[in-house]
Amino acid sequence: MPIPEVIPIAEEGDDHITALGRYADGLYVGFICADRDHWVASLHTFTADGVHRGSQICPVPMGERGPKTAESYEAAASKLVAMLATLDSRTAGDIAVRPFAASSEGFTIALIVNEEYEFADLLPVGIRFSEPWDGGYCT
Repeated sequence: MPIPEVIPIAEEGDDHITALGRYADGLYVGFICADRDHWVASLHTFTADGVHRGSQICPVPMGERGPKTAESYEAAASKLVAMLATLDSRTAGDIAVRPFAASSEGFTIALIVNEEYEFADLLPVGIRFSEPWDGGYCT
């Protein structure tokens, strides 16, 4: 089965994708991911047909205690909540979007397609989409 032009993303109720659905101007996906030194809150918006419209990427330093520091994670979570609050008429649910890449403040977040092995990865979150292309994913 070939890779679809728009990649379905299902709301699976876990902590990998925090917010997913529709808003007044299209589709959105928001999440928090980590690199070595930061929690990164990000919100990505798309047109109704899944074309990337824009991204907000906000890194929060983890601090001296590393990634398990609740205070730094909560700061990133608060930033994501504030970003989501800017979207009018949000409703949660499954979406489908085209591959994209967004960079800000030295961080890149992307949904990339690997044609050879027929999958799509949401990076740096570490989520992989593949057949049966129903929006489910593995980490």
